[in-house]
Amino acid sequence: METAPQKRYERAHTNGKKTKSIHRQVQGQGGDGGGQGGKDLGRVGIGISGTSESDIRLEEAVASERAGDIFWEQGWQGQERGGVDGSTLRGDRPAENGCGMAQKKAMSLPVATRRTWVEPSLDYSMRRQCGLAGVPRSGCYYEAAKETEQNRMLMRLIDEQYIKHPEFGVPRMTRWLREDEGHEVNHKRIAGLMQKMGLQAITPGPHTSKPTQGHRIYPYLLGKVKIERVNQVWSTDITYIPMRHGFMYLAAVIDWRSRYVLSWELSNTMENLFCVDALEGALRLGQPEIFNTDQGAQFTSEAFTGVLLAKEIAISMDGRGRALDNVFIERLWWTVKYENVYPKDYADGHALHRGLGRYFDYYNNERKHSELDNATPGEVFGCGADMR
Repeated sequence: METAPQKRYERAHTNGKKTKSIHRQVQGQGGDGGGQGGKDLGRVGIGISGTSESDIRLEEAVASERAGDIFWEQGWQGQERGGVDGSTLRGDRPAENGCGMAQKKAMSLPVATRRTWVEPSLDYSMRRQCGLAGVPRSGCYYEAAKETEQNRMLMRLIDEQYIKHPEFGVPRMTRWLREDEGHEVNHKRIAGLMQKMGLQAITPGPHTSKPTQGHRIYPYLLGKVKIERVNQVWSTDITYIPMRHGFMYLAAVIDWRSRYVLSWELSNTMENLFCVDALEGALRLGQPEIFNTDQGAQFTSEAFTGVLLAKEIAISMDGRGRALDNVFIERLWWTVKYENVYPKDYADGHALHRGLGRYFDYYNNERKHSELDNATPGEVFGCGADMR
């Protein structure tokens, strides 16, 4: 009984007709297709099971007649799925060296990370780069609309008021802006601005935001812990930094005992990359016993917690909506903003970066703290390193 491939071979060889396209379905991973490919004959048209003689003759006949009429399917890696030289067909993902798993791991990275791989090049088009990175081209050309002057002014007022009264949520902040400051705003607008700034009232409520689904939340470990030594507890947080023409987000890592700012990073988005960079920068100066954060998505992500777990550092996370669980870094934000950010009124990100670099160097090595017996954080930490 003739198989489907043999019948097609006879028709192409006898009549001399050009075969427009032959679609093949390969079953199995790498190496010979084995017996699995033959099971799909009735479902997909032509099943390839190994390198049988009839199949090879079919490929040679069609290729000699018009090789250009055969359209080879390609995987997303750009690998051929078939050949006409009688070679064994390969599957989508080579088993050797774990290449497929590495590529799958790369595709699991955040879109924002993969988008940074794409840049203008004479060798590779933007279309090709976006395809390899698995990101849409539109995202590489898109530029976010800038905040209006009025929104920036409102965000500046909200930030200043929140530093004084972190218990202010959307209703109280809206009422303060309307009645005390004379701005005609509604709660929806203020809710959107506070969300963009990453602010929420420290008192728990029915509509508090939740961590990203699937991220593990670790317990708070510092309830009855007495802070007695350097590198016992570190913590980190993110805060909104207003500028004359826009705003940035600041992440910093601080040692609780010495108040020393171990590392800091700026970003114009709330992605977790700059938080991971700040963490890795701090770990170059030492290693804590416990690392405390809030339950924000940046800190519960595997990219962040994975760095800590790899070094066997205990992870502690604040109770939801309890800013005082991370009181030391909350005090740092108040100090940085009222001693540097608000008085300087930086024009842009470059000026802000330079200014914060100078300020953190002063904060660590010159500014004395009464709670440290009038010593500097650098003296207590035992490191007078320049932060930038």
